[in-house]
Amino acid sequence: MRRYLFLLFISILILSGCQDEMSLNKLSKENRLVVYCLPTTSDTTRIYVSCSIPITGESENLESVKISSYVNGHAQKVTFNGEVGSGSRKQLEYYFVKGLRIGDKVGVHAEAENITPVNAETVIPDSALCLSLHMNSLYSYGEPYDQIVLKVNPTLTSYFA
Repeated sequence: MRRYLFLLFISILILSGCQDEMSLNKLSKENRLVVYCLPTTSDTTRIYVSCSIPITGESENLESVKISSYVNGHAQKVTFNGEVGSGSRKQLEYYFVKGLRIGDKVGVHAEAENITPVNAETVIPDSALCLSLHMNSLYSYGEPYDQIVLKVNPTLTSYFA
């Protein structure tokens, strides 16, 4: 009897298994803005904007992007600094000058024609206590890379790079 119950249980598990279907055609065919900005306690914050490459389609050629930024609710003057890279890896570089401090709330809004706008905000974190620092050499696809390993205070609840 136990054997039959066991076989019944296994059969039910096999027949009720989950199936997840993912169709690449259903994924977005639209370009999306990709914004890279790492505000720190320095006086200049750089903002890089590019366009994603959708699975089916080609990357949009960004000519200009309207960028607005604020620190603690106050608008900052954002300046275009030029293009970096070329082709599908082209980025537009912007910056604003403002001395940031720990606890400042920084926000960025980016919009371009025919692309959904994006928003992001963060708070400048407190400095981390560095417990150790060392360097490793790695190989990936036959190429050497250097990896810097930094160990910080494990009680931190905010993670940043």
